[in-house]
Amino acid sequence: MAARDPASNGSIRTNGKDSHEAPTKERPAPGAWRLGMFLFLTSLGILFLASIVATVIIRLRTGVWPPPGMPPPPTRLWVSTAILAVSGVTMQWAVVSARRDRHDSLKAAMILTTLLAVAFLVSQMLNWWHWVGQSATIRSSLYAYLFYVLTGLHAVHVLGGLVPLIVVTVNAFYGRYSSFFHTGVKLCAIYWHFLGVVWVLLFTVILVTAR
Repeated sequence: MAARDPASNGSIRTNGKDSHEAPTKERPAPGAWRLGMFLFLTSLGILFLASIVATVIIRLRTGVWPPPGMPPPPTRLWVSTAILAVSGVTMQWAVVSARRDRHDSLKAAMILTTLLAVAFLVSQMLNWWHWVGQSATIRSSLYAYLFYVLTGLHAVHVLGGLVPLIVVTVNAFYGRYSSFFHTGVKLCAIYWHFLGVVWVLLFTVILVTAR
């Protein structure tokens, strides 16, 4: 019969041997965070995929596209893409730094990634402002509507990603990550790389369907 060993800090003794510590909020069962992240990203992936499929179907069923008078996609979208690509590199730098106990590098990488996330959002806002200046609002046409929906949907998730980025950055400054425990950094990296891949797909769809 299993018994709890008072000197084992929460571990359980089974047949004279210590098993792993009982899962807690801070240290969940091994693999639990992977399953949770998989389910979360799967749901988001379905949402983005549905948006892409809808855009492609509408484009194929529409004769004149873009509608007359509508501007081409903003060239600044390339700047947004470059910013997001660099942020993916800095995010991976943070993961490597955490794995190697390079705390100063981890702090620097997280700060850069967070700033680049903000820069991406600013760049997207400039893209929207540019289109509004050319009289291409969300009500101008279905073409403009889809552009704002695709870019806006992604921007909302980037904005949401700022919260964990800031939390992980603060935790890094408090020295809460090490080569043995840096789940928060890994989760941030997985989510951020996911947003990077999604943006490449959305950007490609925007460019292709605009022809």
